[in-house]
Amino acid sequence: MLRRAFSLLAAAALGLSAAPAQAQEGETTYAVVTTYDVAPADAGAFEDVVMKVKQAAEEAGMGYEFRWAVHQNGSKYEFVGWRTSMGSFDDPMAFINAMQGTPGEATLQEAFGMYAQMDIPTDMTVFAQVPEWTYWPAEGGVIPGEHAGLMVFMDWVPFANNQAFDENTKQLIALLQEMGFPYPVIGHRTVIGEGGVASFVLLHDGLDQFYGEKAMDNYLTEAGMAAKWGEVIEARLGMMRRSMNYPSVFRPDLSYLPDSPEM
Repeated sequence: MLRRAFSLLAAAALGLSAAPAQAQEGETTYAVVTTYDVAPADAGAFEDVVMKVKQAAEEAGMGYEFRWAVHQNGSKYEFVGWRTSMGSFDDPMAFINAMQGTPGEATLQEAFGMYAQMDIPTDMTVFAQVPEWTYWPAEGGVIPGEHAGLMVFMDWVPFANNQAFDENTKQLIALLQEMGFPYPVIGHRTVIGEGGVASFVLLHDGLDQFYGEKAMDNYLTEAGMAAKWGEVIEARLGMMRRSMNYPSVFRPDLSYLPDSPEM
């Protein structure tokens, strides 16, 4: 039972976070995505388990290092978080061990029993954040943790095109800065998982805004940059084997987000 229940807690044991923390100078930030593909008939029971784990974490007063956030894309629940050292992956039982002897231990055991009855496909990918592929609005942007959801862009890039893709991405980031785009965009490369994948996560304040008043086309038109943006995107498409994008809704009710000790 412990083995089956542990897969649910893999995200928490890896120290997941609500939003991409900005590493200190010289550090690499690692983004962890643990995905559970939950059949619609099991969604309610799965969410009950996650809520039970969250309750256990609250009862135990688990610290900031054990925070996690959940985003949902249809049947897929994505536990997301960030680390600043690959060495921090060496103790996958850290969450469970830290629960022992706390008021939350019994509640966690309840979650184990609930999850042991379920069979849910699980996948984990670790990405390294690339600062040169990351854009933070100078002012007025969406605050991580207060966002409504994500737009996730995935690009599969052949090794031979890595340098050209890197330069192309830097061009796009520079154009975002020039036009004053209001949404943060965080770029990553795969470290653990399928190779040759670049991931870009855009934090937004609602799809109605993302596709409406704050649509990129509006900013491109106002800045007179539509033609230039189109040229860079056209070149980019020739560098990739394939690409995809999808929206993901932030689920604060399933997330455990204690305050940072720096707050």
